Amino acid sequence: MNNLELKLLLAIYLTNLKQNLMSTENEEIKEEGIKEDEKPQKPWEAILVGVGMIAFGIFLYYTFNNLEQEGGSVRINWLFALAYKIGGKWTVAVIITLIGIFTTYSGFVALKNKPKE
Repeated sequence: MNNLELKLLLAIYLTNLKQNLMSTENEEIKEEGIKEDEKPQKPWEAILVGVGMIAFGIFLYYTFNNLEQEGGSVRINWLFALAYKIGGKWTVAVIITLIGIFTTYSGFVALKNKPKE
């Protein structure tokens, strides 16, 4: 397994980990009897996830760029593969980066609007 394959596996793992963490958080909230609309906001968490998504988008761009230049193949998530087939490396990178920007922005807005305790 080469370095590029390890990077892609790490990227896929981090994406799955994020999804698992979010579903675990929703289950805990439901168990505590708190409605989903009333869950406590964690603006710093949103900011960190957003910055991570921006970095992940940049990482994906350079990963696909290296694959295009060096050749070879690698297994990736089907959504990333579909986006890559539709628009190339830019599409994948831009979508992930825009999600990261939106998440970061949402975190900053939540932090700004958070009531002082």
